Amino acid sequence: MQIFDAGAIQTSKRLHLHNVDYSGSHSRDELGAQREVGANVTGNLPGRSSALTNSRLNALAGLLCLSTGILLSVLSALLIVSGSRVAVVFAVCLLLAASLVIRVYVKGTARARIRVAAMSFSFLLTIAVCEICLRAFTVYPINASSNVVADSELGYRLDPALPDVDDNGFRNPSVLAHAQLVTIGDSHTQGYNVAAEDSWPSQLGRRLHKSVYNFGVGGYGPLHYQQLIPRALALNPDVVVVGVYLANDLADVARGIHPRLAEPVYSQNVIRLFRYRTAVGSLLFQILRNYRLDQIDGIVVEHPRSPTQIDRRIIKEFATNFDLNRAEISGALQTTIEILKDAHEKCEQRNSKLVVLLIPSRERGYRQTIDAHSQNVPPEYFAMIDQEIRVTESFAHSLSEAGILTANAEDFLVRQLEQSESVYPNWSDGHPLTNGYTAYADAVYAALESVVPRQQDRSSETR
Repeated sequence: MQIFDAGAIQTSKRLHLHNVDYSGSHSRDELGAQREVGANVTGNLPGRSSALTNSRLNALAGLLCLSTGILLSVLSALLIVSGSRVAVVFAVCLLLAASLVIRVYVKGTARARIRVAAMSFSFLLTIAVCEICLRAFTVYPINASSNVVADSELGYRLDPALPDVDDNGFRNPSVLAHAQLVTIGDSHTQGYNVAAEDSWPSQLGRRLHKSVYNFGVGGYGPLHYQQLIPRALALNPDVVVVGVYLANDLADVARGIHPRLAEPVYSQNVIRLFRYRTAVGSLLFQILRNYRLDQIDGIVVEHPRSPTQIDRRIIKEFATNFDLNRAEISGALQTTIEILKDAHEKCEQRNSKLVVLLIPSRERGYRQTIDAHSQNVPPEYFAMIDQEIRVTESFAHSLSEAGILTANAEDFLVRQLEQSESVYPNWSDGHPLTNGYTAYADAVYAALESVVPRQQDRSSETR
């Protein structure tokens, strides 16, 4: 009986196929060369294709590395030109990254180039997908104060492309030819932190059963209100309410009307371009603005129903804004009074009632809570509150002498803080939530109740 070795048979077949002599008379080097020849005989076409693919991939990776390095260098230069310290820090980081990428392009291996190129491509693709998704599913950009377009008279107005902004650039469902109640003001009147229907103008309109048109825009001040009074009276209203937030309105007068976030400003600063013209940038800045890794430098108000935080920087800023020893602030106060006196005369000529809503700072609203519950309160806080009280009383007295009806929301805010949940956000933001805006509406309603009879809502023409 013959015994066959299956392994030997297979080896014999392979040797016969490649026509290679593996006899003991050949050296190892010769055997290796023969094996390589045999492999090339059977895999010649795939080997060439793989080499060509690797060459193209290496070239593409090198091109992407070079492009990434150049792009990072250009961004660094733009950041340095913008001038801010934060921008320069980012610019240095980008320059370091650019130098590393270019070094890989010049001296790196093919594998290193491919890895860097893959990382760069993945990062850019992720940013692009996030940008597309944010623009598709959110209000772009993710920052109410940046949703503006240029306006030759007012400096800027809200972007009509937003879902709750009308064609005129104000926060209304539609443009009205006539409105019984017209409101003018800044971000407190626009209604930061709440939906349009929860802003105080909308709440007041429902209580008075009047149609409402809201001219409130964040960042506006008395100089803007002066420009808006003729537009308000063109709607033939029964009542015009001007919301005055003295904590920053006087500083707005001192600064004057300016483009702020309008188009000319974007082109001058790459940081603003990223923040206000990209959805990803606006989201990142919004997160950085509202998020704190730990407690802020200031006061943590342990209110039982509506806890909040008061930033020391805000206290310092408001103290400056209320300082009547500064010529620009005392002058701004007189300018504001004259603007409202002129508005009062124009309203009387059109048989409209002017009401000035005095909006206190959040810091003043929490004064009683801070006295009762907070410890280690900086003395500058109490000094600032005293300044605000003096300025508000002087301002209200001047308006009263001119026959202008005022509505002070302070007592109504304190009452809401005592009775309601979540009047203000629990972070350092001076704009209230729905219950806080209810206090504003209550203050105006109480002032109007004995002066202007409540009427049923009249039909409004919509353009």
